[in-house]
Amino acid sequence: MKCWEQTTLRYYYEGLAWGDYPRLIMQRIIHEPNSCHSLLDICSGPGAFSLYSLQQGWETTAVDLSDIALSALREKALEYPRSCFHAVYDDFINASLPQADIAVAACCFYEQMTTDTALQKIIDSAKQIALFVQHQDPSHPEFLTDGLPIDPEKKPVRWNNYPIEEKLQKLADAQGLTLYKDSRECDFGCLYTPDDEILLDFVSRKTGVTDRQLLRNHLQKIAIPKGDHLWLPNPRAFIFFWLNKTAITVAND
Repeated sequence: MKCWEQTTLRYYYEGLAWGDYPRLIMQRIIHEPNSCHSLLDICSGPGAFSLYSLQQGWETTAVDLSDIALSALREKALEYPRSCFHAVYDDFINASLPQADIAVAACCFYEQMTTDTALQKIIDSAKQIALFVQHQDPSHPEFLTDGLPIDPEKKPVRWNNYPIEEKLQKLADAQGLTLYKDSRECDFGCLYTPDDEILLDFVSRKTGVTDRQLLRNHLQKIAIPKGDHLWLPNPRAFIFFWLNKTAITVAND
């Protein structure tokens, strides 16, 4: 969700800890992890890619305009004391930011972020890899709620996935770079406790399913064991593009 709430960020971080986003994407684009030492997370939100970077021990910079998201991310970063973390409260378009080995912009492609100027700034921010991630189908129901009655007015407003592939290809061609493209389905669910009413509210807002008893029955049905916990699967398909600017870190074909 784009309107982050302190009470529901725990489910976001559970999804990162127990799911496979963005790990599957990063494993696809990085062949030699030891060749990377820093990451810039553009429009980071609560910081999926920032946390992946911190887990690797890389220097990490996150830039976003959400105080709630960046405050939560700062707190999570304390769990990785061997990593260096910087939080920047600013609009990426206007911010002055350092380069990083990897610059990533994920699920943030509203109209202003798809101009040639913005896309080029992302590319220029990367020493090695510029990565662009989008939902493959933003309208696809979350938490396996296909077939359940949805109230679209109750779902959070999402940024559209404006088309960027053609623009990226032109920018890549102009600079003699290869544009890579791939997709991955990542499970970005959360842990499940049957009597957690805040979780029920969270899933209701994300899915638009407002019939609480119907939603409660659905969650009980789809919950699966994961370790010593119950897990609510939430498979999401992502499409991603990346540019390698050096021969040090190569795509794992």
